[in-house]
Amino acid sequence: MPSFKYKARNKQGNLIEATIEASTVHDVARLLMAQEITPINIAEFTPDIEIYWRNLINGKMLEA
Repeated sequence: MPSFKYKARNKQGNLIEATIEASTVHDVARLLMAQEITPINIAEFTPDIEIYWRNLINGKMLEA
């Protein structure tokens, strides 16, 4: 099952950033709204890409 990274706000207005497993983006939105969490952004999460960009931004891949 794919993982999705999301940003959302809870009832108190606090920002939440997390990952969740679901079949589709629409399923993620439904799961969040069922918990009274309002989605702001949902994107499929691929750990390899996340690690690559984090390393690139931190300069670990710029040394070559």
